[in-house]
Amino acid sequence: MRRRAPRDFEPETVIYDFSKHCPCPCQPLCCPCCCPVPQRDPESCCIAQIKNLIIQLISLFSTQTTISVTVTTKSGAALIGIPAALFSTGTDFGVFTLKNAAGEIIHAIPLGAIAAIYVPTSAGLSSITYLPVPLCPKPCDPCSEAAIRAYLATVPPTSTVNFLIENGIFASGRLYRNEYCLAVITNGTGYPTFVQTCAAEDVTITAPSNG
Repeated sequence: MRRRAPRDFEPETVIYDFSKHCPCPCQPLCCPCCCPVPQRDPESCCIAQIKNLIIQLISLFSTQTTISVTVTTKSGAALIGIPAALFSTGTDFGVFTLKNAAGEIIHAIPLGAIAAIYVPTSAGLSSITYLPVPLCPKPCDPCSEAAIRAYLATVPPTSTVNFLIENGIFASGRLYRNEYCLAVITNGTGYPTFVQTCAAEDVTITAPSNG
């Protein structure tokens, strides 16, 4: 006698309460905040903050013709121009464009290439706002910005902070703001340099001379 073929197996549907069963390490703020695979770019955690800064620089300076910012790239280039616009497809980091006084675009800089931005004026500096530290930073993002930020918090206010970026480029000044993924240092005139801390290869502190 022939046996009947067994019915197809129908697995039981299980609905997890992620407040009690969390497969990722950022409990209890789980699980949408965790990424499933490691990020390819270890500096990707800094892109949101640098994009937030650039949007504000465009708002402050794009309509004038006398203030040009200097964008230092990780390869060592110093690109000078007036903030113009930010282009993004929504799925990438985006491109920051600079223009000349005639309004012509002279540079288009990928956000992932930016190490620092120098602004030759203190006007509007106090109005710039910064993104807070995420409630649940992605644990698979190998960016060491939290460690750098914690280290900078120990710097005496009268000391000079020196950032070594790739290819021997330095950015130095007094620490004005110590933000998520972004350190703001000022020179003797009070003009700011915004350093993407994920791009730093070394940070040294110079104490003020007694003489």
